[in-house]
Amino acid sequence: RGPEHVALVPAAQVAGDLVVAAIFMVALRRQVGPIRISLDFAPLWPLVARARHLVASALLGIAIYSTGLVVLRLSRGTTDAGYFTAAYTLVTFFLNVGAMYNLSLLPTLTRLAAEPARQRALFQDAVIHVLAVGLPLAVGGAMLAGPVVGLVYGTKFAAASIAFGLLVWSIPLNLLRDVPLMALMAAGEERLVFRVTVAGAVVSVGLGLALVPRFGLAGAGAATLIAEGVRMAAAFGLAARRGYRLPALSRSMRLAASCGAMAGVVWFAGPAGLLVGVAAGVAVYGGSLFALGGIAWQGGTKLQIR
Repeated sequence: RGPEHVALVPAAQVAGDLVVAAIFMVALRRQVGPIRISLDFAPLWPLVARARHLVASALLGIAIYSTGLVVLRLSRGTTDAGYFTAAYTLVTFFLNVGAMYNLSLLPTLTRLAAEPARQRALFQDAVIHVLAVGLPLAVGGAMLAGPVVGLVYGTKFAAASIAFGLLVWSIPLNLLRDVPLMALMAAGEERLVFRVTVAGAVVSVGLGLALVPRFGLAGAGAATLIAEGVRMAAAFGLAARRGYRLPALSRSMRLAASCGAMAGVVWFAGPAGLLVGVAAGVAVYGGSLFALGGIAWQGGTKLQIR
């Protein structure tokens, strides 16, 4: 495909969204019967008032996402900006999947408000779950950045591996950050969510202006990574003040040890090719985690991350 086909991408997305919306409308109608559509804004105003902090947070999140790209475009030109976009596109897929998981926590955390012990236990389990997925993705992605970028984009985009090797670490940071943010939202603390995002935006813009013109792609990746780290730390700090404690260190250490074993295998298997390295890494990570008790059979029917 060439540049003349770029417009097909958003058009396809809009078409896909309309189809999915239609499917959901049909499914909803089957569940509740005929749906009467009318314009009544009165029930929306209370929601709008409460959601203003979340909307502002979403807009600032876009600023954090875009700062490195914009400064790269202004200081280094379109080529580096294209490399950065290519690298971030690979990462964004996993960020979106993680966001779906974390959003699923919100209603359950809200319902468990009257049962603090179960609510805190769910919070700690969620931290381990996202860390169990995000950490090996970051370790493996950083080690195999060059082959991954080459497989997806070809050798002409080899320079994008610099940014990808850094940005891939934003996966565990983002996934971990959203767990305490969901806990704060369940408690009605949207203002605190906004403050966390403001802190990340300030750091992102400041570091972007300081690092990107001098260090290019590496500076943009580092600025984004540090900003996400600040947001994660702030979110956990605010959640801790409300009784949400981190899980036992032993649970995290099992994940770290398994990732260490995986990294060693990936390093040795690297010359054999990307697919061999990924397959070996997944097998060793899963096997190590099972051997260390990080994964166990629950009721003899399904695996559970502990």
